Amino acid sequence: MAENTREELSDLTEKLYEEIRLVEVYIENHEGIKDSTWKDIEGLLSKVYNRLDKLEDAVKYS
Repeated sequence: MAENTREELSDLTEKLYEEIRLVEVYIENHEGIKDSTWKDIEGLLSKVYNRLDKLEDAVKYS
């Protein structure tokens, strides 16, 4: 993989992590979200984090 492509993917991955963290903070501080809804959101965020981890590893080791 070209070095500039690797850097772009790494930057994109980092920005995605930051944006997801902002969403989590917003949700945690938002009143009125049911526990069951929060558990569903946590499950989805977990899947997103796992995919981002795989992308980050692919960038590091390519």
